[in-house]
Amino acid sequence: MAVNNNKVKKKTPVELIIGVALFCIMVIVVLIEVVTRLAGHPYTWTEEVAKWMMIWMTFVGASYSFRNGGLLRVDFFVRKFFKPKYHKVINIIAMIVLGAFFALLLISSVAYMMLSIERQQVYSVTRAPYTG
Repeated sequence: MAVNNNKVKKKTPVELIIGVALFCIMVIVVLIEVVTRLAGHPYTWTEEVAKWMMIWMTFVGASYSFRNGGLLRVDFFVRKFFKPKYHKVINIIAMIVLGAFFALLLISSVAYMMLSIERQQVYSVTRAPYTG
């Protein structure tokens, strides 16, 4: 009896690799902050860098979740009040609403970015510009 041991390796998603790397960097930066504070000579840049890592982890995680259908949604009411044949239509409507929300978020973000560029806002410690 022959056994086929050819296992197909799944590629690890890029978002997952980036998210894990960002998390590791954030842990190291926070550890540096804790150690230097305990030593009595805290670095001022660590808080901002840890904040940036958390923000980017959120974006990367949202991308990964959206791609794999893991975003939080409440489907209790759909299952309770609608027949299974309508679930697909309701999911499409939900995706349209989600897309509209993301479009609104994009428009607001661009407006905020333009305002930050106009005011030449920078972070207080690292003096890095808000808008890159």
